[in-house]
Amino acid sequence: MNTTPVLDLPYIMGAQAQKHITHNEALRKLDALVQIHILTEGLLSPPNEPDRGERYIVGMNAVEDWAGHDFDIALWEGTGWSFYAPQIGWMCWVADISELRVWNGTDWASPLPANASGTNGSDTGELTPRLGINATADDINRLTLSSTASLFNHDGQGHQIKLNKQAAGETASLVFQSDFSGCAELGLTGDNNLHIKVSADGAQWVEALTFAHQSGNMSLQTNSASHCLTIGGDRTLAFAGGNATLKTQGHRLTLNDGGVINLMSDNVRLNGFDAGAMMNIQAGHSLKTPLVIRAAAGQVADLLRVQSESGASVFELDKDGSLAVTDNLGAEVTSVLTLYHNSTVTTSAGSGTAIVFQSDNTGNNKQSMGQIHMEATDVVGHLSADFVVQLNQNGPDPQEVLRVTSEGKMGVGVTDPACQLDVAGAIRPGVYDKASVPSAVGLGVGAMACINDTVVGVSLVYSDGTDWRLVSDNSVLA
Repeated sequence: MNTTPVLDLPYIMGAQAQKHITHNEALRKLDALVQIHILTEGLLSPPNEPDRGERYIVGMNAVEDWAGHDFDIALWEGTGWSFYAPQIGWMCWVADISELRVWNGTDWASPLPANASGTNGSDTGELTPRLGINATADDINRLTLSSTASLFNHDGQGHQIKLNKQAAGETASLVFQSDFSGCAELGLTGDNNLHIKVSADGAQWVEALTFAHQSGNMSLQTNSASHCLTIGGDRTLAFAGGNATLKTQGHRLTLNDGGVINLMSDNVRLNGFDAGAMMNIQAGHSLKTPLVIRAAAGQVADLLRVQSESGASVFELDKDGSLAVTDNLGAEVTSVLTLYHNSTVTTSAGSGTAIVFQSDNTGNNKQSMGQIHMEATDVVGHLSADFVVQLNQNGPDPQEVLRVTSEGKMGVGVTDPACQLDVAGAIRPGVYDKASVPSAVGLGVGAMACINDTVVGVSLVYSDGTDWRLVSDNSVLA
């Protein structure tokens, strides 16, 4: 045996001449293979001007001086390249990516066991059955972490944490524990609805809140989510604050048979002023009156009063049944505001609600002066509404003068506008002296005006976003 069995280093033989040559050859190999530091991996041809001592991992199907040395460690000696075929288990540091690589017999792969992929395309990683970070993992808790905090950061955009279950009847949830006893649970527990549960002992759980995954309806302490808001059992919805407010916000508050809402404080209110909000009181029996406002014996105050922000009454229903509409200073006004549903005031395409303006004529008969209404059409399960203004012109029936469609198109004197602004008649833009015309930049592209100029006369101009241009010849207004 003239060489070592692992690195093939030459022995110095007895009575050997020029022993320094053999010794230096062994040192050269050790210098190349101990503490291997690779500049980069996967190159297919040598770099142009390498420095002495630089090492590389040769890529697959290499060419030029590296041909036939795929995956070898290439060392530039200063005058030429030396190549070293890797053995299984050799490890090196790849500087340009700051990662370790280990030779597994077919590829330089990452030593991390979680599906690492080699540079040359071979997927050689293995699944990690358990991973404990500062903790011990087991067959149930295969990923275990003991830490003050955990950070899951984005990689340039958003970030999602996903919990996936095998079927609807299984569970995918987050359990919050205290001393390893469950106190709360959030997730899909036994179905695909979102459940929030709480527990006093970690064994008995109370269903606190449920959101139906198909409708979004919410249930409180009940397994049924058939209503927007269901309060099960002998429960109370309480508003403790002096200015507590119950807002419908487009949803319904349902009271079953015998249900009562008690307003126990002067400052407790039922509000329905948000967009789409409604308080809907319906009778469950044809002989039952849905809402009764009754004056108590000896009552002096009004039955119903709507007040402005300053506290002045703007709508009053007296205890004797008389109705008064006032301005925001409390002075009674002569006009009457009527809100109702009347399909006769809309076209045959649909129906809607209207604000009707009326006045007594010479015979003390109420006559409509005009109205504003929403003309609704049922389109595949939902309503599409146009905003319509009608005014009395030469007869008792109001005539349509303005329409804004559900698509945002406006018609003036046009019942079916074909574009964003459709006018049945002439339009007149503002007339400016050239010195006083507003900035074309400020008004933006497409703005139009009429210019009275001593040079060009009265002309129609438009803004291109920078300058005013004459419509007649597209030239810039000087």
